[in-house]
Amino acid sequence: MRQAAALAVSDIPFKYPVAGVRVSRLDGEFILFPSIEQIKESDLDLVVAGHKNAISMVEAGATEVSEEDMVEALKFASRGDQDDRCRVREVCKRGRNAKA
Repeated sequence: MRQAAALAVSDIPFKYPVAGVRVSRLDGEFILFPSIEQIKESDLDLVVAGHKNAISMVEAGATEVSEEDMVEALKFASRGDQDDRCRVREVCKRGRNAKA
């Protein structure tokens, strides 16, 4: 998120902030930005990056995860990086360039 915020207030041209999150699932519950121990114990390790209009990148490791569970994990991740993008927009509003 810090990199996105730095870009948001820079003179470097780009369309909108990008955010990335890591999600794990432990005991059936999704965890945003899990610890290393939680990642090791989880049955799903998902990294998702995106911008306000779409998910741009997905990287996953899992043990027997259903398609429905993966879709729910992606939705959870998208809500998580949406929060980060909101924070970047707030930084941008206080900065000199309004790109967000």
